[in-house]
Amino acid sequence: HAQSHRLVSGKLIYVGRDKKQVKLWTPEGEQVFPLERLEVKARPIKEGTMITVELNESGVVIDLWKS
Repeated sequence: HAQSHRLVSGKLIYVGRDKKQVKLWTPEGEQVFPLERLEVKARPIKEGTMITVELNESGVVIDLWKS
């Protein structure tokens, strides 16, 4: 069975500057996802902002934006 991209929305807790990861507070609780590219995390989004992340088949963030 083929996996596809999925979207996860939640409140931004942390975007890693050192570690390539993003941490969200979602209805399912706190979730941490790895980032694919440095450009994704370079966007200036303040902590506490509602965002949506796009995950690839491997569960890696390939894009994120304000919800």
